Amino acid sequence: MRLIGLSILALAVLALAILLGLWRYASTQIEEVDLPSLDSNDDPDAPQDTVPGTLNVLVVGTDSREGFTEEELRELGTEDIGTNLTDTVMLVQVAPTREQAVIVSFPRDLRVDPPGEPGVMKINAVHAAGGPDLLVRTVQDFTGVIIDHYAEINMKGFLALTDAVGGVEVCLDEPLEDVYAGIDLPDGCQNLDGKEAVGFVRSRRVATDQFGADDFGRINKQQYFIRQAMAKVRSAGTLLNPLKVKAVIDAVGSNLTTDRDLGPREMLSLAGSLQNLEPSDVATRTVPGYWSPDTGFVHAYPEQAEALFQSLRDAETLPDVGTEAPAELEPKDVRVLVLNGVGTEGLASDVADFLTDKGFQVVDATNADEYDPDLEELTIQYTVGEVARANLLEEYLGDVPVTLVEVEAGTLAAGVDVVLTVGSAWQPAA
Repeated sequence: MRLIGLSILALAVLALAILLGLWRYASTQIEEVDLPSLDSNDDPDAPQDTVPGTLNVLVVGTDSREGFTEEELRELGTEDIGTNLTDTVMLVQVAPTREQAVIVSFPRDLRVDPPGEPGVMKINAVHAAGGPDLLVRTVQDFTGVIIDHYAEINMKGFLALTDAVGGVEVCLDEPLEDVYAGIDLPDGCQNLDGKEAVGFVRSRRVATDQFGADDFGRINKQQYFIRQAMAKVRSAGTLLNPLKVKAVIDAVGSNLTTDRDLGPREMLSLAGSLQNLEPSDVATRTVPGYWSPDTGFVHAYPEQAEALFQSLRDAETLPDVGTEAPAELEPKDVRVLVLNGVGTEGLASDVADFLTDKGFQVVDATNADEYDPDLEELTIQYTVGEVARANLLEEYLGDVPVTLVEVEAGTLAAGVDVVLTVGSAWQPAA
């Protein structure tokens, strides 16, 4: 009995030694960066998580081609474009109040307003403009969610990581050929190596019924790939095998960057907590929004996005939001401020009466701050996410020249969705 006890103790000591060795080894391989935005979360006066024990990790993938030869880049169907854009931005949340882990993806062209920076930009350009700390602060400001840790992997690391776990199986309902992503995959189930996996998660030029098109389709592929990768790692027992863990560390190496507090010990702990999760235990969402060809941005739907972010802040059940537009709007859903832009007596009131008869909510009808006697066209001002309401109003204005103008959030008065400034060309619709 004593021998058995000593044997168990010896195995425990050996296991501890192996883990300690791996931890020290990983510490020499992974690049760590200081992120003051994360340190500020320790301030007792700073906003705190609603649910203690909630862990929020911002995970990003950059398009850096560092580490590839020119020949390898040609095989991937790309070239060294000299940028460091974060075309993959995901918020991973593990909370004690949920049985599921949560992954929320941010469209790469999502319109954001980085704190301290002049003007707005696409979220994938924030990292290049101000580094990972600015990206963390931008996501925190945009969502109101406290970020605890940061992890960043480049394209080389993703490829090597996929190969280190023996590839990942994907099942396609139809062939996927995308010359821009360097892939030509048949339909059916197949094991993707690192090169094929990079092409698969980059593909956005080809639409499929299974994943959709454009950047939202690419996000669907990425979320699907994560689930498949989890299934592979879990079935292979990778996280419980020191040799396999070392292989993963070797594969990622200098291609992984984390904040200083997300060391190997913390990553091992997080991996352990995720080890028993089935792929179905991971809930995925995408920040709901729409692509605007006029602005070149993806604009978040304010109400849907806020419902998603509130569920993250409170670690509650996620709302069932998608990237589709909200339910079809009706005139009663649009609150309009009508302004007389030319000074013609009674013009604003006439337009207000017309819109009220059509079912619109007219908040007020008054004169513009300044008249322009030569103004002919009508102008509709709207804020980000309210273009659908502006378009609906335009439909009811008849055959008159109308210009739609997007203005910054907070520009319009509270309780107003759109502002209609009326010129001399006004004619009631039939």
